[in-house]
Amino acid sequence: MKLRIAILADPVLKALAGAPAGRGDGQAATWLPHFARELFLEEDLEVTWISLRRGIQKTIQTPWERHQFIEIPGIPITLDVLTGYALVARRLRQVVDEVKPDILHCWGTEGPYSALLGYRDIPSFLSMNGILGELKTKQILPLGWRWKLQTALEKKWLAKADRISTESEWACDAVHRIHPNAPTEVVPYGVNPSFYEIEWQPDPDDPFIFFAGTVNKGKGVDVLLNAIESLPQRSWRCEIAGDGPLRNPLEARATPGVTWLGTLDWKAFQQKLSKAWCLVLPTLADSNPNVVKEARVAGLPVITTIHGGQAGYLKNDGNAMILDQINPSALAAALQQMMEGGCEKIRKMGAFGHREDRDRFQSSHTVTGFKKIYEDLARNAAR
Repeated sequence: MKLRIAILADPVLKALAGAPAGRGDGQAATWLPHFARELFLEEDLEVTWISLRRGIQKTIQTPWERHQFIEIPGIPITLDVLTGYALVARRLRQVVDEVKPDILHCWGTEGPYSALLGYRDIPSFLSMNGILGELKTKQILPLGWRWKLQTALEKKWLAKADRISTESEWACDAVHRIHPNAPTEVVPYGVNPSFYEIEWQPDPDDPFIFFAGTVNKGKGVDVLLNAIESLPQRSWRCEIAGDGPLRNPLEARATPGVTWLGTLDWKAFQQKLSKAWCLVLPTLADSNPNVVKEARVAGLPVITTIHGGQAGYLKNDGNAMILDQINPSALAAALQQMMEGGCEKIRKMGAFGHREDRDRFQSSHTVTGFKKIYEDLARNAAR
């Protein structure tokens, strides 16, 4: 008998139909559509994806392979959060009652889907993307009342989940600081297969470092710019892809040798990865950033920090330089050390552990991890 799984997550149908999947600056769930395709192969699962979609007036049901996709009209975000997602949860519960799943799989605490954790005692499983409570502790939570309320909801939801998956041990530790007895497991998300096709060819005559992500304090972009400005004699340049609240003030500094690219489409983003000497991500908190995984699948070395899941698989002085202090002087020293060794050193660092990283981030591993949790929850419910 097939296990009936209801996955409550943002819509993926457009991506499955061939539209560009996510943004090309490392900031969207670029792994989700391919994960869905891998899940199609599991013949013993009957999967229904339930999503909220703003801009539609009535519920849309679409069969695809062995899966069913149900898209429900969304509610304005302000009203959503103020009511603790009561209105939208009612719509989601109606669909869940019709689907009658064996397992509820709710995705993320940044939106409304986890409001259904524990509904009707259906075994429930929460997959974490970011951890808002950790961002609050580090004082890098986005500004505004909405995020404060969302953080309070996150703490409530963590206590309701029968199982919680995170992308890294770092993220598990962050969850346990909020809810010490949380039943966590690590399931890393895979990398879209198009990144496996990138041929990394750094140009010896055009050395540049590459940052991709949201331009905010949490990603350390201000620290990166300060580090670059402390190296006026450098022989390399920097390209920054992405957008965010700090972009305008930082770009206005007109730092020599820094190019601001904005949000790139996938093709342009992958072209930058193929030519960059290294990826730089001086993050203050990251569960397991997509952009680092994508860079490692392509073969780039990385400069980053201990504050995220990426530090769990990167090797300091192997394929990465991992900083335990986030300040301009430490980052400037790492940049100099990385770039002054020349292109051959860069290539050698990129090759370190490359094969292992390409295997590590296959989407099939994500499916295997989630399927094990589904089966465990079903067994426990049957006892």
